[in-house]
Amino acid sequence: MDNVKKLLSSSLIFFVLLIGGATAQEIHGEFLDGKKYSAEIRTEDVINEDGMRIRKSEVAVKLTDGTNKLFYKFESDSISAVRSSPFGFISIITNSRGMEGRVRYEYISLYKNVLVSLGVVERQLHLGRTASIEIQKGQSVPPGITAKIIENIIANKESFALIDQSPYLFAALILLGRKSENNRSKELILKIVENKEITSDKIFREALEKMRVPRGGTLRCGWLEKSMTSGVKITDNDGVWTIRTGKDGIANDDLPILDPDQWVATSSNEGYGCVCLRVVANVSTHEVVKLISSSPKSLLACRNDKKLVEPAKP
Repeated sequence: MDNVKKLLSSSLIFFVLLIGGATAQEIHGEFLDGKKYSAEIRTEDVINEDGMRIRKSEVAVKLTDGTNKLFYKFESDSISAVRSSPFGFISIITNSRGMEGRVRYEYISLYKNVLVSLGVVERQLHLGRTASIEIQKGQSVPPGITAKIIENIIANKESFALIDQSPYLFAALILLGRKSENNRSKELILKIVENKEITSDKIFREALEKMRVPRGGTLRCGWLEKSMTSGVKITDNDGVWTIRTGKDGIANDDLPILDPDQWVATSSNEGYGCVCLRVVANVSTHEVVKLISSSPKSLLACRNDKKLVEPAKP
């Protein structure tokens, strides 16, 4: 409940800044190593070498242990706000051009008494909705920082919705420094990016594909068939894989939903379409035991694969 209050308070500050154009704000929090801090963002409008008006800002952080102030400088094209996270970092949020612009999030944390960037996430907006998302890793993400953040997130699952209220940023954050992760960190990442709320979202799934995120299971692409007599199955280049559904299997709601132009109906409740499923399967029995994620494809994608035979229409 305290975290919710903090989030609402931070959001209020952010919108007041947007409306009122304030030049400073102060937050309080705690870094990964347990060091508590107070931080203030200072902003001023300047004219750059090209004669353009830009905003130069810096985040001034003071540790409560008496250490000298630390500074993190950046430039933006709009007013920025800072927010402390319960997971040990500071978010710098810049909202440009409102509902048809972009929201930029930069995450910074403390490493050996230096403020470092974990990376940047940018959301392009259309009518207030996320139209696309881009992820940029930090230039030199220190080993271990991302892993600690992931562990904090998993240990505080109830705070899932508090990370900027978006599964995009929740997962994007932990991917920023993934190149420096060890096997334990990769295992933790899988637990998060395989969350249904994330994998079922087309925009974020595309962002993950761009990042070439390691995933569990095996990707199988081919014809998905639904039949009253033979049940549900997917046929790929390795053969036919049975998908057990219902109480003892995979929920029907987890199967991909195909648009009319992606589905060939053979009766009112039967038909087939082209999909890619990331699954865990029993190779000896060719039975799918776990569905990790799914992605519908066009019928043409399967028809163009000469190794796949299109199911026969009755």
